[in-house]
Amino acid sequence: MAVPDADVHPEATGAAKALVDRHQAEQPLKLYAGWFCPFVQRVWLVLEEKQIPYQYIEINPYHKEPSFLALNPRGLVPTISVRDPSTNSSKPLYESTVILEYLEEAYPNHRPLLPSDPYQRARSRIWIDYVTSRIIPTLHRFLQYQPSTRGIEGLQQARQEFLSTLKEWAKEIDSSGPYFWGSEVSLPDLVLAPWAFRLWVFDEFKGGLGIPKPGEGGEDEEVWGKWRKWQEAVEGRRSAKETTSEAEHYLPIYKSMAPDKKEEASSPDAAIPDPPPIHPSFIQVAKPYIFEQTIQQCIAAMGVNPLREESLRLQGVTWIDNVRRVLYLPIRTFNTAVVYYHKFRLVHPDNEYNYMDAAAAALFTACKIEDTLKRSREIVCAAYNLKLPAQEHMAPDNPVFEAHARGIIGLERLMLEASGFDFRTRHPQKTLIKLARKYGLTPQSEVSNLAYRISQDLYRTYAPIKQTTSTMAFTCLELAGRLLDQRIEAVEQGVDYANWKTSREEVMETLFDLLELYTHNRGHTTVGPHFPADRFLTVRIPLNTEAESQKLPRYTNWVPEPRESKATNGDKATKDATTKLHPLTPVAANGDRPRATEKGRDGAVRFMLDPECADAEKSHVATYFKVEMEEYEVEE
Repeated sequence: MAVPDADVHPEATGAAKALVDRHQAEQPLKLYAGWFCPFVQRVWLVLEEKQIPYQYIEINPYHKEPSFLALNPRGLVPTISVRDPSTNSSKPLYESTVILEYLEEAYPNHRPLLPSDPYQRARSRIWIDYVTSRIIPTLHRFLQYQPSTRGIEGLQQARQEFLSTLKEWAKEIDSSGPYFWGSEVSLPDLVLAPWAFRLWVFDEFKGGLGIPKPGEGGEDEEVWGKWRKWQEAVEGRRSAKETTSEAEHYLPIYKSMAPDKKEEASSPDAAIPDPPPIHPSFIQVAKPYIFEQTIQQCIAAMGVNPLREESLRLQGVTWIDNVRRVLYLPIRTFNTAVVYYHKFRLVHPDNEYNYMDAAAAALFTACKIEDTLKRSREIVCAAYNLKLPAQEHMAPDNPVFEAHARGIIGLERLMLEASGFDFRTRHPQKTLIKLARKYGLTPQSEVSNLAYRISQDLYRTYAPIKQTTSTMAFTCLELAGRLLDQRIEAVEQGVDYANWKTSREEVMETLFDLLELYTHNRGHTTVGPHFPADRFLTVRIPLNTEAESQKLPRYTNWVPEPRESKATNGDKATKDATTKLHPLTPVAANGDRPRATEKGRDGAVRFMLDPECADAEKSHVATYFKVEMEEYEVEE
């Protein structure tokens, strides 16, 4: 038995413990499991429903025994091993849906869980994939949503998004019920069942799930009626009862996954106060960073749906990445382009500009800043050719690109204004390589390679406009080590944080930004598809526990200035420098915000420098840019 983690009960309880005890005898098929894991329960349910003999072996995912890692170096649960008679050795399989397909094909004489009709089998696989790709990500997005920092309106949006995915799945349930294909349970039922068993956690941590009560479903009453009938049926099965432990032991796990507890969310002290406005007209010499609170202010000020914003942000970054690869542009150009893209979209709502135009303008601007020059025509042409076979590719000088290319040039100015004409760039990849060498890792090592790829995914979050290069480098290295179970103790303990001008709070915030990206949008990333979804959850749970025990905030706070902040975006100064204008509003000379278009037909935007702030920041920055001079006497 593995040594248990302090916050995870070491073994199953109740009826599940009794079932485990009955499956301790040696068997050719072994199930390496974690009793609390819903992905494990998928496989466990199928083994019980098909009545396949198996040996149950409990694995603590945070303290894996060498014998298990020898079988599966990735250390993932669920894992099954089957005996290979030809070599007298064990062959492992992992990832729950892969295991389920294997069990269905390898044990044809046991109860089938897929229909015999080929069309129905194909439809089953579609809705099995829907559970994994749509329902589970929206469930975790809802569970992990933090109203205290992101607003109560967003919580309701996350709830409705999750309920919408459930409703779509419920529509497919056979009208005669109670199961997906009628009277007999099948794989689509068992793939979703573990999460249906855990829906009570939303009552505990999020103020309720929100499924309408009987008679209150309106036009969806029939759909929700099928859902309730289905849920009652799957929860009543013997396999469900005997693979589910006592609820009290799930609570600490889901408590760490739901950072905003319902009692804390209702507390007046739970919400973080708004930071002073940060915008391009207030040039801060030493502070090119934006706090998460300001990002959320910007999104709220524009009236943008946060979920739509997230989707378009990811699509825009993917567009930049795809085009820069075709044009053979280096990673530094990608980094800079994405930073400009993020800043631009915090000022300009999506209904003003097409996200692809904004992405193209960001890449065009970055090419100039990074001295990797490309004409706007080349960028537009490369994006167009991505959709065509090679024999149909067009040349950049084709007149069809003329108007679009001019529009990109017009957007360049707005791109610079949105960034406050801040030409400083940060590239964590260089720092990451130096940091890896410091801890004895070569650039070719598995951890270094994964950390480098994580650093590219990091730009799909807002971390690059919030954090320093050293913070991002530490984050990528730590996460790579945790994902590969090759953890670097000195990195996790932060023994060198002071030397690299970072802190555990900043690294932890960036870790959570990445893990939320991988949990909710795994398919939009480089690293995500190479790991099962539950891998990121098992990495996050101990980090949540650490953050809670050390009272680390989800988002780091700004440092309040000792003097009163000045309102510099055209509004009258107040004690807290609040304003009715957008937090990142550029300001014209008369104090009004000009409404710019892609043609740039508006007045000049003049940027004001606060001399008091500049002097204070200049002295602070000077410590990082020491100029040492020596005098030499020479003969002429």
